[in-house]
Amino acid sequence: MLSKKRSSPLRKRPCRICGKWFFPDPRVKDRQKTCGDPACQREWHRRQCAKWNRANRHLQQEKQLAARLDRTIHPACSPAYPLHPFKRCSTGNRL
Repeated sequence: MLSKKRSSPLRKRPCRICGKWFFPDPRVKDRQKTCGDPACQREWHRRQCAKWNRANRHLQQEKQLAARLDRTIHPACSPAYPLHPFKRCSTGNRL
């Protein structure tokens, strides 16, 4: 006879930012890291973005080098504050 696993109630866990104990949302289960406080969620997001940016620093460098190269190829098309890439035509001129 096969026994079904009982779904155990989720245990309290400490928030990784403020340390306050909370019950995680049952839909999120083990993936929830912070309590429901927006400040904690914002801080967790900030830390995760900083971690990702440190691990992927080369992507930002490539983006900056490509922009510098684009400015040297099309100097007249490069304003001080460039528009979004979709706002330019294939030659780099503003639309």
